[in-house]
Amino acid sequence: MQIIKFGGSSLLNQNAIDNTLSIIVSLRKPLLVVISAIGRKGFPFATDTLIESIGEKKISPKEYDRLLSLGEIYASIYLSNLCKKKGIKSYAASYLEIGMLSNEEFGNGRIDGINSSCLDNLIKKYEVVIIPGFVAHTGDNEIITLGRNTSDYSCVLLASVFKEKNVYLYKDVRGIYPTSINSINNKIRFYERLSYDEMISLCSIGFKIVSKKAVEEAKNSNIDIVIVHQNTRQEGSIIGNIESKNKLLGFNIVYDEVFIASIIPDELFKELELLFKTQHIFIKEYKIYVNYLTIKINVNQMMMVKKLIYNLYLDKM
Repeated sequence: MQIIKFGGSSLLNQNAIDNTLSIIVSLRKPLLVVISAIGRKGFPFATDTLIESIGEKKISPKEYDRLLSLGEIYASIYLSNLCKKKGIKSYAASYLEIGMLSNEEFGNGRIDGINSSCLDNLIKKYEVVIIPGFVAHTGDNEIITLGRNTSDYSCVLLASVFKEKNVYLYKDVRGIYPTSINSINNKIRFYERLSYDEMISLCSIGFKIVSKKAVEEAKNSNIDIVIVHQNTRQEGSIIGNIESKNKLLGFNIVYDEVFIASIIPDELFKELELLFKTQHIFIKEYKIYVNYLTIKINVNQMMMVKKLIYNLYLDKM
């Protein structure tokens, strides 16, 4: 069995739908497919559209999670119907049939256990079982969401239950890049391999290509997360036990502050401090955390900092 996940762009238009169905047809069965809500803000069942639709928020966290879950639930049923039209024996599982039992932290649920008996039966009966991402249920059978952008987490949880060693996340990018592709050099490469801790470090500075919860769960269960480009179907970055060995893993910039991911932030800061001094770059303020650091500098020196970081740490990836 394979466990895969499609993001919100996989059903955006007819071309995307045709490509998604073609991928499903090509893969060995049975197949567990986790699906995110379709599209971004403006699409009818996109999560942000659902949030905006109610205006000022007066409802309880419990009611709010029911609202947020609609996008994923609709996407799962929609995709199942498309599969059936193609002659694929498919079924969209409900949040209760998935069997994920969560604590009652609405909006940010943590899974306490999974009863897979219902899914076991569905997998025997259908070629493709489609799972609405990021939804679970409480002990009172109330629907609960696991946090924004956590359909990846659902995918890894299912892999841990069914003892699968890999999950495949179909994305509209080739892999995990250390920074924006166009910000420095349009030939910048993605990582072929990253360790769990390295990816968690990148998540800590705002990288959202894979959810932090998913990576933490994958680490606990020793599951490889494979990024697959949904158009070319080529495998890109693999997150697992093998390290990239880069001191500086990636960076984000917000105005005058550089957020830098590293699993050795103390050692890295000492290097950067010396480097900046030789280039007369003034550090206004810095903070060092467990797996990243932040440095504030003058905005007019930011382009120089970008180039220095790229040339020294990322050019030979």
